[in-house]
Amino acid sequence: MTYLRNKKGRFIKGTKQPHGFKKGHKAWNKGIPRTEETKNKLSKSLYGKHRLKINLSPSPSLSYIIGVLLGDGEVRNGGIRLQQTKREFADEFIKHTKNIGFNPFISNPPSVLKKNQIRVLASSKNFLEWFKNLPIKDIQNHVKDFPFYFLKGLYESDGSRQRSNITFYNTNIYILHIAKHLLNDNGFNTVWGEYTTPKGRPYYHLRVLGGYEKMNDLIKLMNPAIKNELYRRNPE
Repeated sequence: MTYLRNKKGRFIKGTKQPHGFKKGHKAWNKGIPRTEETKNKLSKSLYGKHRLKINLSPSPSLSYIIGVLLGDGEVRNGGIRLQQTKREFADEFIKHTKNIGFNPFISNPPSVLKKNQIRVLASSKNFLEWFKNLPIKDIQNHVKDFPFYFLKGLYESDGSRQRSNITFYNTNIYILHIAKHLLNDNGFNTVWGEYTTPKGRPYYHLRVLGGYEKMNDLIKLMNPAIKNELYRRNPE
């Protein structure tokens, strides 16, 4: 059966709609209804992903994921999301989410592809509930045994490496307080900074002191997937 459509592929008002769709519905697959087999597979897939039981015990991978999510990562719609341009970063995030029980996948809709980005999604109801109810003050206790994994996640998602220093950025000063304590407890000195965004929001940064030698030491301890070049004072 052929259905009349306009230039955008939408059904023309007044023409017969395909079976299973109400009048005015925008069909996801150009008018071909899902079979019962497809519906069952999709339902089981979404149910399984959403019901995954994530290992929430302190671990290197969980500390890394927390660091990423407190930076540029997101917690939304029953799961977590990372959207950025570096494939190495996406692969590192995928590896650590798998380590604690997620089933991550890459979803790149046209809006993301136009910006040359990669979107990683992973769903779990129990992780969402746990993370949303995790007080900021308890995060340090949760990641203290794996400080450089947490710092690595925060650095990859919301940090920078200049010529001879490393800086962490965030709009939440309490998150940088966690980073400061972890760095100080492991022999790194830091200094605060603050400025205001064009929209009037405060933005904080935490800079690691000690020059290129301390910067190189921290890079080696974090072992980040991106922004990982060591500084050479007298390059050959």
